[in-house]
Amino acid sequence: MSSKLSFFHFITLLSVSLVWGANFAVAKIGMINFPPIAFLTLRFIGVAFVLIPFTRIPREYFLKIFFLSFTLCLIHFGFLYAGIKQLDVATSSIVVQLQVPIAALLSKFYFKENLTLKNILGMLLAFLGIGIIVGEPKLQGNILPIIFVIIAATAWAFSNIQMKDIGQHVDPMTLNCWIAAFASPQLALASFFFEHNQLNAILQSDYKLWLALIYQILFATLLGYGLWYSMIKIYSVNKVMPFTFLIPFFSVLSGIIFLNEKLTLNIILGAICILTGIALIIFYSHKVNTVQ
Repeated sequence: MSSKLSFFHFITLLSVSLVWGANFAVAKIGMINFPPIAFLTLRFIGVAFVLIPFTRIPREYFLKIFFLSFTLCLIHFGFLYAGIKQLDVATSSIVVQLQVPIAALLSKFYFKENLTLKNILGMLLAFLGIGIIVGEPKLQGNILPIIFVIIAATAWAFSNIQMKDIGQHVDPMTLNCWIAAFASPQLALASFFFEHNQLNAILQSDYKLWLALIYQILFATLLGYGLWYSMIKIYSVNKVMPFTFLIPFFSVLSGIIFLNEKLTLNIILGAICILTGIALIIFYSHKVNTVQ
């Protein structure tokens, strides 16, 4: 397990942050007139279709991959996209950064990584930031999407623990493929029970839906998660997770550029608290013991 982040891997993780940051705006554009879980179903069907011809069948890890697909795709992505559908890009991308302090807490219990005063202060600041954002006037009476994104952040932190275990034995392409293959029917069932008019939405869709799906499949999933799994395999969770700190910057920028979104004072103050808290975790992550 490497303890020092190389320059090449730094650029790799930075690129993943850029791709995933822009993905918030891309997903919102794709879901303007389309149900979010149905959108995810098409995304993961596309990923599985592209990758199955090039991967082996990891039968001995099927059960673990199935549970990872449930945590990552159905819970994390399902709740995240339901939140993105109803929130502006800035809010959803900032709130989901709770995944960093949650991941640090999980690392404490799963990997015995130490928590210091800086960690605890960072976590408190992050949760304070969420409180400030929830106080945003336009969100009053509509807190459910925020709760969805918080659930998504928690599921993402748990999925990274699962990834780290499976990633030691299954290569990233195979893992991407079979996560998508297992996730597709789960998401299809969820869409069937909780959404409606999916077929009409497909028939009435325009090019924006299909361009968004192409980005989701090729960049956000195949490129993004392929690189992410590789980094999780090499470095400790606390060293890799802090790069998600950069995602809100790219997300907010893409929301402003592509969706003409405006920042409010509550969102700015909340973002400062959350990102300052995460910065403390990033600073500390260079000193923690790596997972063996």
